Amino acid sequence: KIFFFENLEIINNIFICDSLKNIYIRLEYEINNINSMIKNKKLFSMFEDELIAKKKFLDNIIKSLGTCSPLSLFIFFEYFKIGKETAHILPIYKLDRDLFHKMVMDSDFFEGIRSILVEKDKKKNWKYKSLSEINFDKIYKKYFGEEYTNIGNPKF
Repeated sequence: KIFFFENLEIINNIFICDSLKNIYIRLEYEINNINSMIKNKKLFSMFEDELIAKKKFLDNIIKSLGTCSPLSLFIFFEYFKIGKETAHILPIYKLDRDLFHKMVMDSDFFEGIRSILVEKDKKKNWKYKSLSEINFDKIYKKYFGEEYTNIGNPKF
């Protein structure tokens, strides 16, 4: 079996959300739901192995997201939302280039390199410790600006 396709339904149910906050809420909801099913062994004993595998998968998602820069998570989440709504590839290439230049100049980029590749201590000191510290409107304007607000209808 291919791990990704095994969990495609879970991925679709969680990442359909319109915000990172809702994704985390959905992850917690799914984990709590699975935990309660595992505790109720009479009803779900025949699915226990599947439930444990799903819980492990969800725990790994949370763990992986926890290692990422909250700023980068927000930027990439917005980037994917824009890309999903875009009818043409050319504006996405321009957005890729613009985001690359802006993110390379950001301190989180160098902090990630320092903690993983240089010192290898994996102790990242992100600019924002959590998503709740980010002013989403301000960061969106800084990284995407007005020109990416209506990117789904590009004018060539």
